[in-house]
Parts: sequence; C-alpha cells; structure tokens
Amino acid sequence: MISTLYVQRFDDDPEAQSLLKRFRSEGFDDLSHLTIEKVFRLEGVSQEEAQKLIPLFSNSVVECISDKSTLQPEAGPIFEVGYQRAVTDPELPSILRGAEALGITGMTWARIAHRYQFQGLNAKTAQKLVERHLFNPQVQVLMKPDEIWETLRPQGQAGPVEQIDLIGLDDDALLELSETRRLFLNLEQMRALQQISESMGRPLYDAEVEMFAQTWSDHCFHTTWKSLDLLKQLWKATTEINHPLVLSVFEDNAGVMSFYEGWALTTKGETHNSPSAVSPYGGIMTKHGGVIRDTLGCGQGAKPIGGSTVMGLGDPFQTWEEVPHGALHPITILTESIRGTADYCNPMGIPMMFPVYKFHPAYVGKCFALGHSIGFLPESRAPKGKPQPGDYAILIGGPTGMDGLHGATVSSGEMTSETSTVDAAHVQIGHPIEERKFMEAVPVLRDRDCLRAITDLGAAGLSSALGEMGENTGVWVNLAWVPLKTEGMHPWEIWISESQERMMLCVPPEKVDEAFEILARFEVRGAIVGKFTSTKRCQVIFDDSKELNPRALPGAPELSGKIAVNLTFQDLRKGCPLPAMNPVHPGNKQPAFNPPPLEDKNAWRQAVSRVLGHINICDQSAAGHQFDSTVQGITVRGPFGGKHGNMPNDVWASAPLRGKPYGALASLSFSPFYGDVDAAGMAKLMMVESITKLVANGVSHQEIVLCDNFYTPRINDAYAYELKAMIDTCCDLSRTFGTPFISGKDSSNGTFVDTEGKRIDVPPTLSVMAMGRMADVNKIPAKAFQTPGNSLCLAGSLSTALGGSVYLDTLSQRGDTLPNPDQQELMIFWSALNKLIKADSIKAISALGEGGLLRRLFEMALGSGLGCKIDLTTLAKTLKASSPEIGLFAEMIGAVVLETEEVSSIRAETPATQIGEVISEPVLIFVLENDEITFEMKDLIDIWKKPFAEVAL
Repeated sequence: MISTLYVQRFDDDPEAQSLLKRFRSEGFDDLSHLTIEKVFRLEGVSQEEAQKLIPLFSNSVVECISDKSTLQPEAGPIFEVGYQRAVTDPELPSILRGAEALGITGMTWARIAHRYQFQGLNAKTAQKLVERHLFNPQVQVLMKPDEIWETLRPQGQAGPVEQIDLIGLDDDALLELSETRRLFLNLEQMRALQQISESMGRPLYDAEVEMFAQTWSDHCFHTTWKSLDLLKQLWKATTEINHPLVLSVFEDNAGVMSFYEGWALTTKGETHNSPSAVSPYGGIMTKHGGVIRDTLGCGQGAKPIGGSTVMGLGDPFQTWEEVPHGALHPITILTESIRGTADYCNPMGIPMMFPVYKFHPAYVGKCFALGHSIGFLPESRAPKGKPQPGDYAILIGGPTGMDGLHGATVSSGEMTSETSTVDAAHVQIGHPIEERKFMEAVPVLRDRDCLRAITDLGAAGLSSALGEMGENTGVWVNLAWVPLKTEGMHPWEIWISESQERMMLCVPPEKVDEAFEILARFEVRGAIVGKFTSTKRCQVIFDDSKELNPRALPGAPELSGKIAVNLTFQDLRKGCPLPAMNPVHPGNKQPAFNPPPLEDKNAWRQAVSRVLGHINICDQSAAGHQFDSTVQGITVRGPFGGKHGNMPNDVWASAPLRGKPYGALASLSFSPFYGDVDAAGMAKLMMVESITKLVANGVSHQEIVLCDNFYTPRINDAYAYELKAMIDTCCDLSRTFGTPFISGKDSSNGTFVDTEGKRIDVPPTLSVMAMGRMADVNKIPAKAFQTPGNSLCLAGSLSTALGGSVYLDTLSQRGDTLPNPDQQELMIFWSALNKLIKADSIKAISALGEGGLLRRLFEMALGSGLGCKIDLTTLAKTLKASSPEIGLFAEMIGAVVLETEEVSSIRAETPATQIGEVISEPVLIFVLENDEITFEMKDLIDIWKKPFAEVAL
C-alpha cells in the first residue's frame, strides 16, 4: 500500500525563482515560468492516514498540500526526478520518526521526488534542460508519467556465495576477469592473486576477490606512493624531527598533537574527487561525512570541532558546448557542492573553518574535492586502540545497502551461478542526522571505557574497517547480523558496501551491555557483527540460523553457514605487487613571460579590476555564509570578519577548552596555478604560506604541525618525477622548519578522458593545512586596518617573481619562475614576528599569497571601512623591480603587510620597508613616480562581488 501527497508553494517560490534565473542565464530564454511540486510517496499507510501527516510535510503559511497533483499538463511539459531505488532518501529516518510521533506506526518506507513544470518550452527543450541541470543518472531516475512502484524499498534477490577459480587462467582471461568484475587490478596484481589461490589449493570466494581488490587499490594500499617509497620518506622525516607535541602520526585515521592541560588536537584532510565529479551533491556529502568519521575514529574517539570544504573546479565561464563530453559543467558541480556542504555540515553542528572555491581549466573533468576535520580529545585517549581476542565487533550507525560498489550492481552471468536482480548505486547520499547522533555518543562511550578501539567505515566498508582492526589478532564476522536497507544482498556486497554513517567499535565483553545502553540513549542503531580472535585470520561467514547467538559467541567461533572469507592477513597485506616507476624529468613546463608595463591610468584600472575580479580572488561569502561557523560557541575567528562580515580571514581560531584562553588555530594554502609552473616549487610555497599565516597570528612555528593532501594526474614517468620532487621538497623543508606532517591523503588519479578519447590532467596539486596552538587567543592581532595615520610596512620574504600569479592568469599566461623564499631567513623572520606580536607592536597584519599585496590591502580596507596610501615607487626600488605594478601583484609568499604605530619598533626586530599609511577615506591610493591613482573602495567592492554571484546563482 503506497499513498501519495503533493506539495506546492503558493507564493513566489524562491527556489523556483533562483532556478529560473539560472536557466535563463544558460540560454533558455523562452522559459517564462517554472513551478516545482514535491511528491511524497509513503509505503505502509493509507491515504486517510497520510492526511494526518500533513503537518510533517508542508508549511500551511506558504504551501498547499493534496493527494493529487495540482499541475495541469496543458500549461507546459512536466518532468519528475527522484532517487533510484538503491538510493535511500536522506530524509527517510526523520520521516519515519515524525510519522511515529504523529501516531502513524505502520509506515515502512518513504520517498521524495520533485516535479518540474516548464512554461514556454517544448517537451524536447525542457527535457534537455532537466538532463543538463536537474537530473543525475548516477543516483537519480526520471519518473515516467503515472509510473507506479509495487514497493518503495530497495529490493533484490541474491544468489549464493560464488567460487572464482583463477587457477590455470592465462593473462587475457585474468584481465577479462578484472574488467568484468570491475576490480581495477592490473595484470601483475591478478597474477599475484592467482598465485595466492594456487598456494591455498582452492578457488577464491567472491568476497575474497573483492576484498583483495579493495585492499590492493591505490586508494587503500597507496600503491603509487609505496612504489616510489614516498610514504616511508614522509614518515621518516616526521620521525626524525621527533616533535615534542606530536602524539600520533600516520598510523590512525588522523594525526594528533598535544594541546594544553591534558587535551589534544587531531587533524585530517580527505578527498572525494571522482564521486564529486559525477554526482556532486552526494559526493560532497560523503566527503564531509567521511572526514568527520576520521576524527571520531581517531584514538579512542575525538569530538569534531572544525571542518572545511575546499574545491578545485573547471572554468565556470565555459559554455556547455565547451565542456568535455561526459563531464558536468563546473557551475553544476559548484552549486551542488555548496548545497551538499550546507545540507551535511550544518546539521552536524561543527564550525566551518575554510570554505574555499578555486578554479583552473584542467579541473573540468576531475574536480578537486577536499574536506578537513579538526578534533578534540583527552591526551590519554589519543593512542590508537588495539583490539584483544574476545572483544566484540559492534557496528553502529545507518543500515547497509548497495552503496559505493564501484558500478558492480550485479555479478555478470559468466561470474555467477545465479543472476541476481538488485538495486544498486555508484554514489552514496549522506544522512548527517544519523552521524550526528553517534558523534554525540562516541565521547561518552570513550569516557566510560567502552571502546578498546574504534574506526570508521569508508572505502571498502566492513572489509577495510575490520580488516585493519583485526590485522594483529584475527577477526570472525557473521554478515547475517549486519542490518540492511536493501533486500537480498550478496555476502560480498555486504562486506564491501560503502554505505555512509557507520562506525565499527571494538568493545570488551564486560562493557557490551553498557555500550548498548549508551547507544540507545542517543538513539544510535548498534549490532554485534563479530568477534576478534587470536587466529591471525580474517574469517567471514553468512549464517542466519537462529541457533547462532551474537551475545553468546564462543572464544573461537566456528566457520558455519556460507563461508565468504577465510584468509590470512599476511596474504592481504603483503602480497600486493607494486607498479614499476621510472621517474623522468618533464623539462620546462612554461615559457618565460614578462608582462608589459602599465603605461597609463586606464591600464592600471583595468589591471586592478581584473585581479580583484578574478574568480579565485573575488567575494565567495555568498557560499561561505551558508555554512555555520559559530556553532559550539568556541569560534574566535571564523572564515569571514570585518565591519560587514565579508572580509576573508587568513586563519581559523577557536578556544575549545571552556573558560580558558588557549587557542587552536589552523590555516590553509591551495593555489592551483603554481603546479603548472613548478610542482616542487609549488609544494614549498604551500608549506611556507600556511605556516606564515599562523605565525602572523601569533603562533610559534615551533608549535605547528601540517596536514597534506596531494592530487596528481594518473601517474606516468613525468608525473612520477614531479610527485617525488614534491615529496622531497616537503621532507627537506619539514626537517628545516621543524614542522612535521602528521596526517594527509594522496590521490593519483586526477585524469579525465572524455568520450572522444581526449586526456585532461589536473595540475599537480598540494593543499597544506597547518594547525597550531597558542597560549592566549586574545593576543591574535587584527587583520583589518585599525587607525588612520598608522604606518604600513612590508616585511619578510620579498620577491618580484610573477610565475603562477593571478595577475599573469588575467593575461592568459603562467610564467616560468615562482617565488623562492629562503628557509633560514624565514625562520628568523617568524621568530621576529612572534616577538613583535607579543609586544603588541603590530596593530594589524596579513600574510601575502594569491593576488599579492593588492588583495591584502583591499581586504584590510574592506574589513575596516578605512583606506590606505601606498608608495609603489619606493617599493619598486626596494624590490629592484622593472615596473611599479610588480610590487602590487607579485605573490610574495613568506611576506606580510602590517600596520604599526612605530616603524622603528618593527625595524628593530626585522628588516621592513615602509610602504605607506592608513587613511580615513575608504580609498586605495597608489603613488607612482610622477602621479598617483585613486581607487574608490565602493567601486572595487562592486568589481570584487560580481564574478562569484554570476556563477553561483
């Protein structure tokens, strides 16, 4: 029994108006009106009972609701879009609970769809619009008129456990098997799998083959990095530094540093590039959910206190015809990623640290989708937990379904003894409320000693989580005890499903009852799915017999029912062959370019307008303000500040320990153009920029740790050379500065091949987040200008190099030379800044980066309502620059612009060039040798606000 309710707004629907504006800007000029109608389908309730649920689904002030659609077909073509059967609507748990609260107890499932009616368009044009903007075939379906489903639940009929015989297969057959099952294993890996099967003297079970594929994937096993010995190299550098604040590094879901008074901070960054490129909304939600679970699964459970969203996107000003075939338009990815971040992060109640959107033409096929999470936990709980034989494996969170199976919806006819009919999906749709509940429960479980160990379920699901947790002991699992949201799943599908919002707990036997009491208090679903053993084997069965009791498992459970996995961890962890790499220098990537001097005021105005109006520099607060940055009440400095709340801040700062002034600060660096010029040089600049930002806000460089996220094209010899050069640079600088990398992630598949075979490689990319601590957040200096008459100085690592700058990009150039700050001089400068900040000699300060001095002066004026007068002629002489605009546009990473009352106090600690002063009028005045140019801030603000508003409608 399925009932239906239709909801439509009777006012000027703001969502419809926004879409109408967007579609017209995309060239659908004939579209005169757009109407949106929500459709709620409810299983298990009568139409009469459904009427009692009206308060749950509509707001009577602005919406009308009925059991029949109010859309009239003659008014224009109608298209209905909903999730595929395999995708559970995120709202389902809330709907079921709301219905129960209203006295309706029989509802078993619910689905939400949207109907769109287009006035002014014919059906063919309307369908083109829907398929381009409103429908994603990865996770959604276009409902046919009057289409009726017998059930709303994901459904299927599963076949038995299958044995896959690799013994005797030739190379062609091995590769065909890899392709047919979508294992993504190369020939050498398939041969190794064959040898393991031969040594065992039996065929492999399908779940074993899938587990090997997941375990040996580049995502999980880091085959590219291990083949180049990069992981060991980075770990060695951190180990040699032996930083006194570092508590955990490269062994857990996140890195950990000591804070104050027995507390610690965690940090992790996670990318979710490919799913976000094909299904941005679901991919971005999964990105956030996954990295938050990395925090919850660090040590014995940390509380998330800060997060980020960092996106690298293609050219948003391309037409649809210019976008490669098979790729989504960058605007689609942008708008859906903003929506995904808002819909996931806001319900989680975690402050937003950095909402960053950068654009580079080569991200058009494979976007860069990065999210960070910072956590807080007692220092005594920071060590990674270790299961002991006899401990219970308890799965908590959402149910398991056909999510994230890499396209393997069913086993092919050749590979199964019985064909299955199942609903499956490539991309997950996150449900933050589910994760929010166990986010609250985990610290309680930790503090009640219920957690021997904890980890999240992300890539490869149970296979990865229990495979890692049980590696040093052994683990026995019964997949029949796993709560499912999809009927009839194969055991191997349950084993590797990547359904979101799940965690795995290792609970001592004497704490099991207490753990379930705590879970129930927070309304968290929990199920015993297995036990840790002393076998050093991974043993997985599917046994749904009633005689097998999860709470009365023997010390050494037997293999009964269907055996799905029976492997040694030695084969899983040690048997993967690594690809051969032969790094070769790629040669010079870009030609030299010297921009022509700006010869008149008009040329100056155009140049300044192009830089401030650049899509990577412009005002992005329209997106950032959709994300909560003050929740939890610990934020000292969020992503935006200043007089009108739209000045981008250089750092995020919080005071997580209630009643104490202790500060946890973080900064981020990500500049995609630098990788086009010099990958190793880019790596250096990203490290220097992040550290300098924190130092400029009062953090000692000796109390900073780093988190890296690398994104490179599919590896060939040239990219292998660049990747290794990036790591060499990071390790050398890390040792020199004494700032260790304690966490990070690599992704080496940033290559898109369109339907015509054209290859598009992302630029070698490194994003560095620096995290540090300071004793008193009240000592953080301002960024906005403070007092007219105060002097402005430029100090630190000065440079005239324009390579990779926004200024050159406005001229369609890259240049061949990046800034190259001296590391020894940097450390002396950082120490000097610390002294000056402690002495209150600096009234306002900002570290230079993208957009150069111009951007920082503009932002400092924006935040204060004041202005400045800058002597570019004197600055050009100091820099020995060929023309004065170089001092304004050069991205002098490692340098700061600062406001002070006494220049002499600054120069007593570090060489500094006085470049001007703060003035009361809201203007930027640039003094040249024989003239001066005045820019009204109101005009510059209009230029700065316009670009992002055009693309993020």
